[in-house]
Amino acid sequence: MRQVYFEKEPTDQRYTYAAGLVRCFENSLLDKNKIHRMSEARDVQEVIRLLQDTPYGAYISGNTQQYDFEQILTGRRKEVYKFFDKYCLDLPGYHFIHAPFDYLNLKLVLKSQIAGKKLKHLFNIFGSIKLDVFKKYFSFDQSEQEFQQTPLSDEETVLEKVIPDHLIKCSQQVLEYYYQTKDPRYIDVIIDQHAYGYLDTLTDLLNSSFLSDLLQIEVDSINLTTYLRIQNIDLGELVNFIFLPGGRISPEDWNRFLVKQDEELETILNEYQLEEYTGVVDKDLWEAEKIKDQLKVELLRQARFFTTGLETLISYVYTVEQEVKALRRIMIGKNNNVSKSKIIKGLSEVV
Repeated sequence: MRQVYFEKEPTDQRYTYAAGLVRCFENSLLDKNKIHRMSEARDVQEVIRLLQDTPYGAYISGNTQQYDFEQILTGRRKEVYKFFDKYCLDLPGYHFIHAPFDYLNLKLVLKSQIAGKKLKHLFNIFGSIKLDVFKKYFSFDQSEQEFQQTPLSDEETVLEKVIPDHLIKCSQQVLEYYYQTKDPRYIDVIIDQHAYGYLDTLTDLLNSSFLSDLLQIEVDSINLTTYLRIQNIDLGELVNFIFLPGGRISPEDWNRFLVKQDEELETILNEYQLEEYTGVVDKDLWEAEKIKDQLKVELLRQARFFTTGLETLISYVYTVEQEVKALRRIMIGKNNNVSKSKIIKGLSEVV
């Protein structure tokens, strides 16, 4: 496994106090042994009992049932994001954490408008823009097949200063291609490309090699699995949006490899120092997800040595999200009578 090293340790002393708090909170994180115990539990109720003495216990009551586990996880996540928002002093850092959820919600709003379906129950609460603001701003007349901006109230305008330009431009491009092609796949791929492009811009603004590495790990894994899935499939113009920016291999290079296919993928991965993924070529694509988790966790473990910097806050949020991801997989597995061995095999890494 490739060793992940960032170029420089954060030095922003404004975050020294917050970093100290993070170091204290890390003592209550779930380690590998605790996660393994929960994966060995008989059922979800036993997992919930094991969570009683952890930070998740604050969101468990005597009436908590096995199907309430998502409320427990959401309660914990709300706590962590509230802490992050309180101590984050950099707007690009704030958006690095919240913008992915804004783009996810943009997908839902546009899809609900196009399909005429209500998807409010899927709206993610961890974005920076409220649902009502989204719905009011991103409304359009399907008969005219064009985007219409509706006026916002003074309160909404003050709340978000309307909608960020990057989301407006994204939505306009999505609708332009959707109405030209009637292909709903453009909604997902264009929004994803804009989202990761925006995150890449934020890492440049923050001048953080740690955050750049964190984003790079995510993008490399997604682009590789995309490449393996779409080989020998004619996607037409859609292929121009299928690969994401921010990885070691640019979208343009991925497209070039896809068109020519005159170079072995293993050679390409080695050339771009992605040799840890070479085994994925002949294995289940879930292997790429596991490698991504391992690389991400390794990077987050190194972040525990930071004594200050915005990166301490962001690494804490990512660490808890890894933990939540593992717990969700355990609880869903238990609710669906998945064997312990399969649950353990599919578990994501925890820091």
